[in-house]
Amino acid sequence: MTTLSARYVRQPRKRYVCDWCERTIDGPYIRLYGNGEREPMWTLRLHPTEQCCPSGVRDLKIAAALAKARVA
Repeated sequence: MTTLSARYVRQPRKRYVCDWCERTIDGPYIRLYGNGEREPMWTLRLHPTEQCCPSGVRDLKIAAALAKARVA
């Protein structure tokens, strides 16, 4: 997977569903945008919790977004 961007969204404009646990996201979330090899671009929206976003992430962009979520 190639992550082009990973950002922490504090105030979403709409309600989304977490792509990992498939529950409604009522507050802040992590938005990932990228693609795999020879795949179209896609967006993932995840709860900023340990359940949906594990802390042992190797991608620097995702780790930075998770760090912002923990500070906020």
